[in-house]
Amino acid sequence: MASIHKHFGQLIEEGALTRASKAQIDEYAKLHAVHEAWRKMANRRAEKISRGDLHSLDVLADRLADMKADTSPYGFTAQKNHRSENRLVARRRIKEIAGLGKVARDTFLDAYEGLIECFHSGGLHRGKRIVSQKSSRFINALAEVLELNRAAPAQAFELLHSHFEDIERAGINVLTEILHALDNKRYAVMNQNAVSGLIVAGYDQYPLRPLKTNVTPELYEQFCRDAREVQNQLELENLSEVDALFNYVYWLNE
Repeated sequence: MASIHKHFGQLIEEGALTRASKAQIDEYAKLHAVHEAWRKMANRRAEKISRGDLHSLDVLADRLADMKADTSPYGFTAQKNHRSENRLVARRRIKEIAGLGKVARDTFLDAYEGLIECFHSGGLHRGKRIVSQKSSRFINALAEVLELNRAAPAQAFELLHSHFEDIERAGINVLTEILHALDNKRYAVMNQNAVSGLIVAGYDQYPLRPLKTNVTPELYEQFCRDAREVQNQLELENLSEVDALFNYVYWLNE
């Protein structure tokens, strides 16, 4: 009891605890009424969005404003520049890997490490040695996708998927990061962060964990269309900026 009395005594001395006045209580009641009204409205909108009855970019637009005001390395300007630089390097490294031909596993592993460090999906490094076991298949996949000329998302996805299907740890995140590096106005990155971002806006037809077994070429094409719709409505320049926003929203919610 003595320690409790001492603790609250210190709070009172510091001004953290004060005697409530009618004016303070009335002010709190008004603030509570405002918060309660907004909470109920938000719950109703969230229920409609979760049922697929409503597409709303309100949350994404609000988070985008926060991101643009953020001057840290996670802010919009920093991420825009960082991702632009990484994508140019990734494109060059994709072409380099495609031209490797038959090489030793360690040579491929070095090249693959250089590629995935340019990507923004998490955890890719954990599967690099497993991917290197099928290096010839991976190299052939990149060589073939480079021959496509402005292919539709479904076509490009299907080509890489046919090669990656037998390459463990070359998942949807790796596949779509490669396509995105080649054309960030046509191909969107599809991973858990991006799917969560679209779900927030009411696009809920995608698996929360995109896998090679649950994403079809047609579903990926629809994903790209929805991501471009978000891009256009938020007046963003490309799908790299959309992906940066999705990452920001995902980690903010965490």
